Amino acid sequence: MAIAEERLGQEIWADLQSNVRERIHGALLMLSEREKHIALVDLARMVATPNQYSAAQRISVGKALSYLGDPRIRTLAPQMNRVPAGAFTMGTDEAAVQEMFSVDGGTDDRAAQAAALMETPARTVELPRYAIGRYPVTNGEFRSCVLAGRAPPRGYWDGTDVDPWLQNQPVRDVSWEEAVGYCDWLADETGLPYRLPTEEEWEKAARGADGRRYPWGDEYGYTCANLWEGAVNEPTPVGVYPDGISPYGVLDMSGNVAEWTASFIGAYPDSAGSAAVSAQIDDFGRYRVVRGGCWRDPQRHARCATRGNPAAVGGEAIGFRLAVDVAD
Repeated sequence: MAIAEERLGQEIWADLQSNVRERIHGALLMLSEREKHIALVDLARMVATPNQYSAAQRISVGKALSYLGDPRIRTLAPQMNRVPAGAFTMGTDEAAVQEMFSVDGGTDDRAAQAAALMETPARTVELPRYAIGRYPVTNGEFRSCVLAGRAPPRGYWDGTDVDPWLQNQPVRDVSWEEAVGYCDWLADETGLPYRLPTEEEWEKAARGADGRRYPWGDEYGYTCANLWEGAVNEPTPVGVYPDGISPYGVLDMSGNVAEWTASFIGAYPDSAGSAAVSAQIDDFGRYRVVRGGCWRDPQRHARCATRGNPAAVGGEAIGFRLAVDVAD
Protein backbone atom coordinates (compact mmCIF):
# COMPACT_ATOMS: atom_id res chain seq x y z
CA MET A 1 0.00 0.00 0.00
CA ALA A 2 1.36 3.44 -0.92
CA ILE A 3 2.17 5.83 1.92
CA ALA A 4 -0.39 8.34 0.67
CA GLU A 5 -3.08 5.66 0.36
CA GLU A 6 -2.38 4.52 3.92
CA ARG A 7 -2.46 8.05 5.35
CA LEU A 8 -5.24 9.63 3.24
CA GLY A 9 -7.49 6.66 2.56
CA GLN A 10 -8.00 4.47 -0.48
CA GLU A 11 -10.91 6.46 -1.95
CA ILE A 12 -9.13 9.82 -1.85
CA TRP A 13 -5.92 8.27 -3.14
CA ALA A 14 -7.80 6.68 -6.05
CA ASP A 15 -9.41 10.02 -6.91
CA LEU A 16 -6.06 11.83 -6.82
CA GLN A 17 -4.72 9.34 -9.39
CA SER A 18 -7.84 9.33 -11.59
CA ASN A 19 -6.70 12.08 -13.99
CA VAL A 20 -10.28 13.40 -13.91
CA ARG A 21 -10.28 17.02 -12.76
CA GLU A 22 -13.65 16.80 -10.99
CA ARG A 23 -12.53 13.76 -8.99
CA ILE A 24 -9.17 15.30 -8.14
CA HIS A 25 -10.83 18.54 -7.07
CA GLY A 26 -13.41 16.71 -4.98
CA ALA A 27 -10.71 14.73 -3.20
CA LEU A 28 -8.68 17.87 -2.46
CA LEU A 29 -11.73 19.63 -0.99
CA MET A 30 -12.14 16.76 1.46
CA LEU A 31 -8.64 17.16 2.90
CA SER A 32 -7.95 19.00 6.13
CA GLU A 33 -5.01 21.42 6.24
CA ARG A 34 -2.91 18.74 7.91
CA GLU A 35 -3.89 16.20 5.26
CA LYS A 36 -3.01 18.69 2.50
CA HIS A 37 0.48 18.92 3.93
CA ILE A 38 0.74 15.14 3.97
CA ALA A 39 -0.55 15.01 0.40
CA LEU A 40 2.05 17.55 -0.80
CA VAL A 41 4.91 15.48 0.61
CA ASP A 42 3.61 12.13 -0.60
CA LEU A 43 2.52 13.28 -4.05
CA ALA A 44 5.81 15.08 -4.70
CA ARG A 45 7.61 11.87 -3.71
CA MET A 46 5.38 9.84 -6.04
CA VAL A 47 6.06 11.91 -9.16
CA ALA A 48 9.81 11.70 -8.49
CA THR A 49 9.91 7.89 -8.17
CA PRO A 50 10.58 6.12 -11.49
CA ASN A 51 9.17 2.83 -12.74
CA GLN A 52 6.16 2.59 -10.40
CA TYR A 53 3.21 4.49 -11.86
CA SER A 54 1.56 5.07 -15.22
CA ALA A 55 1.88 8.35 -17.08
CA ALA A 56 -1.82 9.07 -16.46
CA GLN A 57 -1.41 8.56 -12.71
CA ARG A 58 1.62 10.85 -12.61
CA ILE A 59 -0.09 13.56 -14.65
CA SER A 60 -3.07 13.36 -12.30
CA VAL A 61 -0.89 13.70 -9.23
CA GLY A 62 0.99 16.56 -10.88
CA LYS A 63 -2.31 18.40 -11.34
CA ALA A 64 -3.12 17.88 -7.67
CA LEU A 65 0.28 19.29 -6.73
CA SER A 66 -0.35 22.32 -8.93
CA TYR A 67 -3.68 23.01 -7.23
CA LEU A 68 -2.21 22.62 -3.74
CA GLY A 69 0.94 24.66 -4.45
CA ASP A 70 3.72 22.48 -5.82
CA PRO A 71 6.65 22.42 -3.33
CA ARG A 72 9.09 21.49 -6.11
CA ILE A 73 8.68 24.92 -7.73
CA ARG A 74 10.62 27.73 -6.06
CA THR A 75 10.64 30.90 -8.15
CA LEU A 76 13.59 32.69 -6.52
CA ALA A 77 15.52 29.49 -5.76
CA PRO A 78 14.87 27.22 -8.77
CA GLN A 79 16.25 23.71 -8.67
CA MET A 80 19.43 23.71 -10.75
CA ASN A 81 21.41 20.57 -11.60
CA ARG A 82 25.16 20.74 -12.03
CA VAL A 83 26.76 19.41 -15.20
CA PRO A 84 30.47 18.63 -14.77
CA ALA A 85 33.20 19.98 -17.00
CA GLY A 86 34.44 17.69 -19.73
CA ALA A 87 33.81 16.23 -23.15
CA PHE A 88 30.63 14.81 -24.63
CA THR A 89 29.45 13.63 -28.04
CA MET A 90 27.35 16.27 -29.79
CA GLY A 91 25.39 15.70 -32.98
CA THR A 92 24.57 12.63 -35.06
CA ASP A 93 26.53 10.56 -37.57
CA GLU A 94 25.31 10.88 -41.15
CA ALA A 95 24.91 7.08 -41.32
CA ALA A 96 22.58 7.20 -38.30
CA VAL A 97 20.45 9.85 -40.00
CA GLN A 98 20.22 7.74 -43.15
CA GLU A 99 19.22 4.73 -41.04
CA MET A 100 16.41 6.71 -39.37
CA PHE A 101 14.96 7.49 -42.79
CA SER A 102 15.74 4.19 -44.51
CA VAL A 103 12.07 3.50 -45.26
CA ASP A 104 10.88 5.42 -48.33
CA GLY A 105 8.64 8.32 -47.39
CA GLY A 106 6.93 11.29 -48.89
CA THR A 107 7.86 14.94 -49.09
CA ASP A 108 7.51 15.43 -45.33
CA ASP A 109 10.03 12.67 -44.63
CA ARG A 110 12.51 14.16 -47.08
CA ALA A 111 12.17 17.54 -45.40
CA ALA A 112 12.62 15.91 -41.99
CA GLN A 113 15.70 14.06 -43.23
CA ALA A 114 17.22 17.31 -44.50
CA ALA A 115 16.55 18.88 -41.09
CA ALA A 116 18.14 15.90 -39.33
CA LEU A 117 21.27 16.28 -41.46
CA MET A 118 21.75 19.64 -39.73
CA GLU A 119 22.79 17.59 -36.68
CA THR A 120 25.75 16.07 -38.51
CA PRO A 121 28.49 15.17 -37.89
CA ALA A 122 28.81 13.66 -34.44
CA ARG A 123 31.83 15.23 -32.80
CA THR A 124 33.49 15.72 -29.42
CA VAL A 125 32.80 19.00 -27.64
CA GLU A 126 34.44 20.21 -24.40
CA LEU A 127 32.47 22.37 -21.97
CA PRO A 128 33.25 23.95 -18.61
CA ARG A 129 30.99 23.11 -15.70
CA TYR A 130 27.62 24.83 -15.47
CA ALA A 131 24.17 24.29 -13.99
CA ILE A 132 20.85 23.90 -15.78
CA GLY A 133 17.25 24.00 -14.59
CA ARG A 134 15.91 20.68 -13.38
CA TYR A 135 12.56 21.65 -14.94
CA PRO A 136 11.42 24.14 -17.57
CA VAL A 137 10.23 27.46 -16.16
CA THR A 138 6.57 27.16 -15.14
CA ASN A 139 3.53 29.39 -15.48
CA GLY A 140 3.64 30.14 -11.76
CA GLU A 141 7.26 31.23 -11.93
CA PHE A 142 6.77 33.36 -15.03
CA ARG A 143 3.78 35.07 -13.40
CA SER A 144 6.12 36.61 -10.81
CA CYS A 145 8.01 38.28 -13.65
CA VAL A 146 4.71 39.48 -15.15
CA LEU A 147 3.57 40.94 -11.82
CA ALA A 148 6.89 42.77 -11.59
CA GLY A 149 6.05 44.47 -14.88
CA ARG A 150 8.85 42.78 -16.81
CA ALA A 151 6.71 40.70 -19.20
CA PRO A 152 3.09 40.65 -20.46
CA PRO A 153 0.64 37.93 -19.36
CA ARG A 154 0.22 34.86 -21.55
CA GLY A 155 -2.81 34.73 -23.80
CA TYR A 156 -4.10 31.51 -22.20
CA TRP A 157 -4.11 33.07 -18.69
CA ASP A 158 -6.99 35.07 -17.21
CA GLY A 159 -5.22 38.42 -17.26
CA THR A 160 -2.41 38.09 -14.71
CA ASP A 161 -4.14 35.18 -12.98
CA VAL A 162 -3.04 31.62 -13.73
CA ASP A 163 -5.49 28.74 -13.46
CA PRO A 164 -4.48 26.73 -10.34
CA TRP A 165 -4.33 23.60 -12.50
CA LEU A 166 -1.70 25.20 -14.78
CA GLN A 167 0.66 26.64 -12.17
CA ASN A 168 3.26 23.87 -12.50
CA GLN A 169 2.96 23.40 -16.25
CA PRO A 170 5.78 24.90 -18.33
CA VAL A 171 5.09 28.42 -19.48
CA ARG A 172 4.67 28.56 -23.26
CA ASP A 173 3.98 30.96 -26.09
CA VAL A 174 7.16 32.73 -24.97
CA SER A 175 9.31 34.65 -27.43
CA TRP A 176 13.08 34.41 -27.27
CA GLU A 177 13.25 38.01 -26.05
CA GLU A 178 10.74 37.27 -23.28
CA ALA A 179 12.74 34.21 -22.17
CA VAL A 180 15.90 36.32 -21.97
CA GLY A 181 13.91 38.99 -20.14
CA TYR A 182 12.84 36.46 -17.52
CA CYS A 183 16.46 35.41 -17.01
CA ASP A 184 17.43 39.06 -16.58
CA TRP A 185 14.59 39.64 -14.10
CA LEU A 186 15.55 36.59 -12.03
CA ALA A 187 19.20 37.66 -12.09
CA ASP A 188 18.18 41.08 -10.77
CA GLU A 189 16.09 39.49 -8.03
CA THR A 190 18.67 36.93 -6.89
CA GLY A 191 22.05 38.39 -7.83
CA LEU A 192 22.86 35.23 -9.81
CA PRO A 193 23.65 35.44 -13.55
CA TYR A 194 20.81 33.32 -14.92
CA ARG A 195 20.66 32.96 -18.70
CA LEU A 196 19.50 30.61 -21.43
CA PRO A 197 21.61 27.53 -22.14
CA THR A 198 23.57 27.28 -25.37
CA GLU A 199 22.83 24.43 -27.78
CA GLU A 200 25.95 22.66 -26.54
CA GLU A 201 24.96 23.00 -22.89
CA TRP A 202 21.40 21.90 -23.56
CA GLU A 203 22.49 18.80 -25.46
CA LYS A 204 25.08 17.70 -22.91
CA ALA A 205 22.57 18.08 -20.08
CA ALA A 206 20.12 15.95 -22.06
CA ARG A 207 22.35 13.11 -23.23
CA GLY A 208 25.36 12.96 -20.95
CA ALA A 209 28.73 11.85 -22.25
CA ASP A 210 27.77 8.59 -23.96
CA GLY A 211 26.03 9.92 -27.09
CA ARG A 212 22.63 8.39 -26.28
CA ARG A 213 19.67 9.12 -28.54
CA TYR A 214 17.20 10.16 -25.81
CA PRO A 215 17.84 11.44 -22.28
CA TRP A 216 17.00 7.98 -20.88
CA GLY A 217 18.81 5.83 -23.48
CA ASP A 218 18.69 4.74 -27.11
CA GLU A 219 15.18 3.28 -27.28
CA TYR A 220 11.95 5.27 -27.12
CA GLY A 221 9.83 4.74 -23.99
CA TYR A 222 6.16 5.67 -23.67
CA THR A 223 6.56 6.40 -19.95
CA CYS A 224 9.57 8.65 -20.52
CA ALA A 225 8.21 11.76 -22.24
CA ASN A 226 5.11 13.72 -23.21
CA LEU A 227 5.23 13.25 -26.98
CA TRP A 228 2.75 12.56 -29.78
CA GLU A 229 3.00 8.80 -29.30
CA GLY A 230 1.71 9.11 -25.74
CA ALA A 231 -1.54 10.76 -26.96
CA VAL A 232 -1.75 13.20 -24.04
CA ASN A 233 -2.27 16.01 -26.56
CA GLU A 234 -1.48 18.89 -24.19
CA PRO A 235 1.28 20.10 -21.88
CA THR A 236 1.66 18.32 -18.55
CA PRO A 237 2.99 19.36 -15.14
CA VAL A 238 6.78 19.44 -15.10
CA GLY A 239 8.72 16.45 -13.86
CA VAL A 240 5.95 13.84 -14.10
CA TYR A 241 8.00 11.61 -16.43
CA PRO A 242 10.85 10.54 -14.10
CA ASP A 243 11.52 7.46 -16.26
CA GLY A 244 12.89 9.97 -18.79
CA ILE A 245 15.42 11.60 -16.46
CA SER A 246 18.73 12.59 -18.06
CA PRO A 247 22.16 11.39 -16.84
CA TYR A 248 22.50 14.65 -14.89
CA GLY A 249 19.09 14.43 -13.25
CA VAL A 250 17.32 16.86 -15.58
CA LEU A 251 13.66 16.28 -16.52
CA ASP A 252 11.39 17.08 -19.48
CA MET A 253 14.25 17.42 -21.95
CA SER A 254 12.26 15.44 -24.49
CA GLY A 255 8.70 16.58 -25.15
CA ASN A 256 6.23 18.68 -23.14
CA VAL A 257 7.38 22.06 -24.55
CA ALA A 258 10.23 22.86 -26.88
CA GLU A 259 12.86 25.09 -25.30
CA TRP A 260 14.73 28.17 -26.44
CA THR A 261 18.52 28.17 -26.46
CA ALA A 262 20.91 31.08 -26.69
CA SER A 263 22.35 29.80 -29.98
CA PHE A 264 21.71 30.95 -33.54
CA ILE A 265 21.24 28.27 -36.20
CA GLY A 266 24.41 27.55 -38.11
CA ALA A 267 26.12 24.61 -39.78
CA TYR A 268 28.35 22.37 -37.69
CA PRO A 269 31.92 21.94 -39.04
CA ASP A 270 31.97 19.60 -42.08
CA SER A 271 28.21 19.04 -41.81
CA ALA A 272 26.25 17.12 -44.44
CA GLY A 273 23.42 19.50 -43.60
CA SER A 274 25.12 22.76 -44.56
CA ALA A 275 22.81 23.24 -47.56
CA ALA A 276 19.76 22.61 -45.37
CA VAL A 277 20.96 25.20 -42.85
CA SER A 278 21.50 27.74 -45.62
CA ALA A 279 18.03 27.05 -47.02
CA GLN A 280 16.44 27.54 -43.60
CA ILE A 281 18.26 30.83 -43.09
CA ASP A 282 17.06 31.97 -46.51
CA ASP A 283 13.47 31.06 -45.62
CA PHE A 284 13.29 32.06 -41.95
CA GLY A 285 16.28 34.26 -41.19
CA ARG A 286 19.01 33.39 -38.71
CA TYR A 287 16.78 32.09 -35.93
CA ARG A 288 17.56 30.94 -32.41
CA VAL A 289 17.45 27.14 -32.11
CA VAL A 290 14.86 25.38 -29.97
CA ARG A 291 15.50 21.97 -28.47
CA GLY A 292 13.62 18.98 -27.09
CA GLY A 293 10.43 18.94 -29.15
CA CYS A 294 6.92 19.43 -27.74
CA TRP A 295 3.90 17.31 -26.82
CA ARG A 296 2.73 17.36 -30.47
CA ASP A 297 6.02 16.03 -31.86
CA PRO A 298 6.81 12.42 -32.74
CA GLN A 299 9.77 10.80 -31.01
CA ARG A 300 12.09 11.35 -33.98
CA HIS A 301 11.79 15.11 -33.52
CA ALA A 302 12.56 15.01 -29.79
CA ARG A 303 15.92 13.28 -29.69
CA CYS A 304 18.78 14.88 -27.73
CA ALA A 305 20.51 16.02 -30.93
CA THR A 306 17.45 17.39 -32.77
CA ARG A 307 17.82 21.05 -33.75
CA GLY A 308 14.40 22.70 -33.86
CA ASN A 309 13.16 25.61 -35.93
CA PRO A 310 10.75 27.76 -33.86
CA ALA A 311 8.64 28.46 -36.96
CA ALA A 312 8.07 24.72 -37.42
CA VAL A 313 7.34 24.04 -33.74
CA GLY A 314 4.91 26.93 -33.36
CA GLY A 315 5.34 29.64 -30.73
CA GLU A 316 2.47 28.38 -28.58
CA ALA A 317 4.48 25.24 -27.84
CA ILE A 318 7.80 26.88 -26.91
CA GLY A 319 9.08 27.55 -23.39
CA PHE A 320 12.54 27.61 -21.83
CA ARG A 321 14.74 26.55 -18.94
CA LEU A 322 17.49 28.34 -17.04
CA ALA A 323 21.25 27.96 -17.07
CA VAL A 324 23.96 29.56 -14.94
CA ASP A 325 27.74 29.44 -14.84
CA VAL A 326 29.34 27.56 -11.94
CA ALA A 327 32.70 28.65 -10.54
CA ASP A 328 35.51 26.10 -10.53
